[in-house]
Amino acid sequence: AVLDRFPIIHQGEDRAERGRDVSSPFRGATAVQTHGAILDLIRSSGVVSRTELVDRSGLTGASITRIVRQLLDDGLITEIGLGESTGGKRRTLLQLNPAARTAVGVELDFDQITYVAIDLGGRVVARRSSKGTGTKSPFEVTQRIAEEITAFINSAGLDGGRMVGIGIAIAGR
Repeated sequence: AVLDRFPIIHQGEDRAERGRDVSSPFRGATAVQTHGAILDLIRSSGVVSRTELVDRSGLTGASITRIVRQLLDDGLITEIGLGESTGGKRRTLLQLNPAARTAVGVELDFDQITYVAIDLGGRVVARRSSKGTGTKSPFEVTQRIAEEITAFINSAGLDGGRMVGIGIAIAGR
């Protein structure tokens, strides 16, 4: 996961306890990498507030606000309500929007080809199987897979515009 490249302050720790500035892992990171790390932090947290993201990432409040705004605008996360009051303004809680994007996985085998669509939360939202690759040439198999992926996406009612990628696994022999 993208976040694995960036040490995170765990709840209850502070920067002094770590003995260094935790924002340094983000220095030199691209905006895409930083946004991806924060999205992964939200995903792994389940429900989290902006303040908790600041504490856990080491980024500034302004940076978290900007990143969260972009993730909200992109539909990747949602605001799900307000947290408990801690004496001040109640915190807005954030959560991954698993339906925002999907990916397709393809498992190729001699006897069967399996197609799955997975949402951002890792849940399988559609599955289909067809006959395997058999002794067909790579060109024939590639053409067939392209056609079957298109048919799979359409039959499952998935929005191709929200597709983030296709992964292919080939069984070892």
